[in-house]
Amino acid sequence: MGDFNGRVGERRTPWTKHLGPHSDHRTPCNYNGNHVLELCAEHDLFINNTFFQHRASQIYTWYRWNNIMVSSQIDFILTRTRMRITITDSRAIPNASLDTDHRPIITTLTTKKERKPKKHKRQQERLNMYKLGDDQAQAQIRSTLNEKLGSINSTILTVEEAWDTFKTTLLDTVKEVCGTKKTRGKHRKATAWWNEEVKDAIKEKKRLIMYGSSQKTKRTTLNIDLQEDTGNKKADFTTILPDRGQGQPSLRADATSLQNDQGAK
Repeated sequence: MGDFNGRVGERRTPWTKHLGPHSDHRTPCNYNGNHVLELCAEHDLFINNTFFQHRASQIYTWYRWNNIMVSSQIDFILTRTRMRITITDSRAIPNASLDTDHRPIITTLTTKKERKPKKHKRQQERLNMYKLGDDQAQAQIRSTLNEKLGSINSTILTVEEAWDTFKTTLLDTVKEVCGTKKTRGKHRKATAWWNEEVKDAIKEKKRLIMYGSSQKTKRTTLNIDLQEDTGNKKADFTTILPDRGQGQPSLRADATSLQNDQGAK
């Protein structure tokens, strides 16, 4: 890109692949312009700022100092033809405050975001800290730790050696009692309020929800075809009323209700 000092003129064959339809049509192609087009054909390039339609002030890239009515398009940005699909706009900026008689050209393009290859996370071995909530495990760790530390003569150790010995003994004891588990990536933090009691309560809640759902299914709308002995009339019973403690439940139809015979006998 830059000042080629060449006028390419209007679009014409055989330069249609390299020269767009929105170039400066007022001036014919000059000697330097032909060299620019030959350069594009030789290296498979195209002139960006001739392929996008804009007003005249965004096409002309050069103005005479003492007469702004004299202008021309002699600055170009050349790009590989294979990248043409990525160019979305190209224009001159007419009002840029620069100490030059040329106008800058801005080209907008889109690029694909690089996809980083996924890294396979290795399994990491961690202590099973959840077992520390068990009273029996705590008692076993306490007794084993006291036994191991009691057999170590700490008087001949420095502060750093004593700390390393205690740390190693503690981790080995916890690993021996609680065991380990394998995880991938970052360790998932446990919720502070989660315990076995909450876990059992949630199970009970789910069981009750399933039970209530099954009972609701039994009380869904029923269509009962009732044929009377005389007349063969049909009635659609849509609701089963709950038992009120007075014999069999009552059945209510659209225009007929059947009630229990309370004082018949």
